[in-house]
Amino acid sequence: LPLTSLAAGVPSGIAVATASRTATVQDTKITITSIDPEPSRISEPYTISFAVASAPGTPTGTVTVYDHVGATCEATLVDGAGSCVLTAAFAAELSLKAVYSPDDAQFSGAQTEAPHEVLRAATTIVLSPGGSSVATEPVSFVAQLASTLDVDGGTVTIGDGESSCTAQVVSFTASCDVVFAHAGVHAVTATYSGDAEHEPAVSDPQTQTVSQAATGLGIVSHVPNPSIPGQPVTVTVDLSLFGGAVGPATGV
Repeated sequence: LPLTSLAAGVPSGIAVATASRTATVQDTKITITSIDPEPSRISEPYTISFAVASAPGTPTGTVTVYDHVGATCEATLVDGAGSCVLTAAFAAELSLKAVYSPDDAQFSGAQTEAPHEVLRAATTIVLSPGGSSVATEPVSFVAQLASTLDVDGGTVTIGDGESSCTAQVVSFTASCDVVFAHAGVHAVTATYSGDAEHEPAVSDPQTQTVSQAATGLGIVSHVPNPSIPGQPVTVTVDLSLFGGAVGPATGV
């Protein structure tokens, strides 16, 4: 700022000494000190902490953080530091930019960037037991999903690795029928495919005990009837399945 020293009543023709001085603007440096949690998940708030330094002096003013996809937060510095909170609407690799805006002309503005990863929402899936059944009988299973976000998309595949079915997820739920071709004890799991907002998930296995289907055998016809010794006779039989089993049956 220009400074002038004047002596009142100095006679004309007497030189007066003057001096000028320009205030120095202090350089500042801003640092993002932490991002918590790192990584975060969709719809999960995360806190960005930052500090602004200068020598000499303690910078004052505000810091605004931008995530480059439309979200911002702002905080006023206290003793040169502060923090603010953002929430991501989708999974992405973000570059957060922190911009310092001084409220005192002695400090310069500054900015910095730091990476932050936003993951899809965590998802869990629980498979209901199907109960006992017989071979080839359709068994209905229901898979229930849970997440911090609505689950209304993607698919769930239910099966034992040999026999399976696939269903669309609607309002956290998927259900379909599995037909087990063979008798025995089967470990059945439900596998969620995931989508743009949700992580994939696999349920704990459920034990499905499949018994052999009860059958009945009856002679339908024998032609010709009567027959003579040595004459071929064609016998037609009918094999029935019971207990919910679905044919056709195989074997001899």
